[in-house]
Amino acid sequence: MTNELNKTSPRQRKIMWRCVLGHKWVGCTCSRCEKIRDRNHDWDHCRCRRCGLLRHSEHDWKDCVCRTCGETKHRWVEGVCTLCGVTCSHEELAGTPAEIVDGLTAHISRSRFCQRCGAKVQR
Repeated sequence: MTNELNKTSPRQRKIMWRCVLGHKWVGCTCSRCEKIRDRNHDWDHCRCRRCGLLRHSEHDWKDCVCRTCGETKHRWVEGVCTLCGVTCSHEELAGTPAEIVDGLTAHISRSRFCQRCGAKVQR
């Protein structure tokens, strides 16, 4: 508790002391100190109305885009989405070095497969 107090402003400390004996929970959020717990969320499809937390289920899909959070989920066939018609750029996904991907697929042919859409891409 003392580490939390050192990182907060005087106003926040005053609010936090009000919750020492117990929070006043309204769903997933304390109405006094605004602390969030991972229980009793008020879900609107995939987003909590109170704290804004996202979950990876209950999306409200319109074609490829969730109307609630904006997440996209394309259905790729040979580099083109069958729902919206967008073409995949075949760019490397973040956190995946090209050398590893090339090394894994080099023994198959002189081409590799796009990690996003699965299409065969020439090197």
